[in-house]
Amino acid sequence: MSRQQEVLTLTEICIELQLSQDACVELVDLGVVSPSGNAPQDWTFDYTSVCIIRRAARLRRELDLEWSAVAVVVNLLEERERMQAEIETLRQRLDRFLGQD
Repeated sequence: MSRQQEVLTLTEICIELQLSQDACVELVDLGVVSPSGNAPQDWTFDYTSVCIIRRAARLRRELDLEWSAVAVVVNLLEERERMQAEIETLRQRLDRFLGQD
């Protein structure tokens, strides 16, 4: 199984990222990540969610933020990355368009 196909349980995430279960639950409650499963004991997190939680934990630690502030920062960073990808796509289209003259 490739790294991107792996899923981790809530307990495994807490151990791997050295976070409390309450912190992970709060990240889910704030909408930072959306695990599969109906209840915390059934939750599984995909590779992308693990990366997002890792980033959130680092932001909290380095900037000494509350989890709610971390959620806002994570959402803004994701939006920035999405916009940068869109800009790159538009630049490539423009280059192709201008190259056809």
